[in-house]
Amino acid sequence: MLFEPWLATDRIPGGGVRLRDRATGAPRVDGTLAAFGRIDGLVNNAGTSNTFSIERGDERDLDALWEINIAGPLFCSTDSLKRPPN
Repeated sequence: MLFEPWLATDRIPGGGVRLRDRATGAPRVDGTLAAFGRIDGLVNNAGTSNTFSIERGDERDLDALWEINIAGPLFCSTDSLKRPPN
């Protein structure tokens, strides 16, 4: 197992964020800026899959795919870009 000191978990905020809720991205961005003073990069590693299809799809499944795979990462990216760079 490769260990990099900069990967210490106390230095990487994340985990447990439900980006389906539009209001969760901005506080995460603000907390990261408060803790570290800047954001060097953003990894949008969210995604889900379900049984939705054109032939037999439930609107709730489509909503979940859209919210988690598209809207959540977009909102988090937008919240990050709204902050002035250092």
